[in-house]
Amino acid sequence: MKIICLVKFVPEPNKKTNFEVERTTGNMKREKLKAILNPEDASALAYALKMKSENPETRIEVLTMGPEKVSAALQNIVRLGADQATLLSDRIYQGSDSWATSMVLASYLKKQNFDYIFSGTQTIDGATGHIGPQVAELLKINQFSDVLNLKEINEETVLFDAAFDKEVLSLQMHTPCLLSMNLEAKMKLGFVRLEDMEKDVASQFQILSNEELQLSVDEVGRKGSPTFVRKDVAVVHEKKETLYVKTDEAGLEEVYQFLKEYDYV
Repeated sequence: MKIICLVKFVPEPNKKTNFEVERTTGNMKREKLKAILNPEDASALAYALKMKSENPETRIEVLTMGPEKVSAALQNIVRLGADQATLLSDRIYQGSDSWATSMVLASYLKKQNFDYIFSGTQTIDGATGHIGPQVAELLKINQFSDVLNLKEINEETVLFDAAFDKEVLSLQMHTPCLLSMNLEAKMKLGFVRLEDMEKDVASQFQILSNEELQLSVDEVGRKGSPTFVRKDVAVVHEKKETLYVKTDEAGLEEVYQFLKEYDYV
């Protein structure tokens, strides 16, 4: 079985981060920002690595588009257990919106053999949820987003649960297909083991430019991006107050009313 995991490295969100935006394009200036693996992409990758641990014949490739500075982080994913990592990087890809990014990713994927593509549903720097569905549409394969867990999976079909509005659906899908994981999947990516930190993975890592993909400059970057960003807003999450209740009748009633208010019961 071959799984290709789509990942993105995003700016690390914290109170000390000073996000700057280019005035003419509305694009975030990312050069000086510390990048981390997008949480939902990490969850999808963790699922793939778990499958490989259970079935060593499973092959995993990690694919991303971005600057060459993420090379070290990609190589660490190989040290975690992925078989191959591919970085698509070219100056003409800069400023690509979700559509142009999908074009670049799909251009590479069309030439690959795979059973599954795993990705996160959304990224914390954009939250559009576009990449998975758009890539699948360009590849003309089945897809579903907000996947919560994989119940049964083989080279022909997958049975999974997915969030849809306020419901959880149990679905079956034939391969090849693309599954976009939800953060509620709660799969955690591990850390590189001490003995693997200096492991030479150069033969399992490649950087491809547009010289290999041969996309038109009108299809990618700012020219190929129909999205117009009117304004970027940094979301500040307020710390929620912790509510403590007693384990008596009154406490149970308080919990029940809370759950009822948010339609959980």
